[in-house]
Amino acid sequence: LGSMGSSIGAAMGIQLACPRRPVAAICGDGCFAMSATEIATAVEARIPIHVFVINDRRLGMVEMGNTAIYGRTPAYPIETLDVPKLAESLGARALVAEHAFDILRLPLQDFRDRRPVVIDVRIDRSVKMPKNGRFEALGNAAGRRLLVHGESSFGVEFDSMADFLTFGVAPAHMMYAFILKDYGGWGYPIA
Repeated sequence: LGSMGSSIGAAMGIQLACPRRPVAAICGDGCFAMSATEIATAVEARIPIHVFVINDRRLGMVEMGNTAIYGRTPAYPIETLDVPKLAESLGARALVAEHAFDILRLPLQDFRDRRPVVIDVRIDRSVKMPKNGRFEALGNAAGRRLLVHGESSFGVEFDSMADFLTFGVAPAHMMYAFILKDYGGWGYPIA
């Protein structure tokens, strides 16, 4: 959620710098379409990152920019992008979450496999990012209030998903990866 196209490469670099820690990237489907070939490098170099692709099947930021600048919104759909097939064709493991809570049921990788995992998180395409303060909103309480009380329902959904990933999935997955993996199938439920 910084510069478009930077998250996958950044996650790879962080994983190389911190090989014993789980690392995840979060990007949109447009970003993934632009930089998915980084996954092939991660496969070849055995860099086990997780890439969460927030997929609304459109270039939402481009649509919003056109509206803001030109006062019209041509559609920029990317319906034909099949995130799981593209990830698998590059050698990664691919998973699909039809809803945010499906992430809990996904078999996220054990880092001994050393392959990247791409998680296609499908969201409602009618949800739009708020126009104001979207980047500042990601890191502070005032911004969080802006997202929740902003111009669309995106803030509520994004805030819930970010909290779910940050405080639910990530700690449980890290606990499993570092402490509970030796318990086999019981490790994830315990985490």
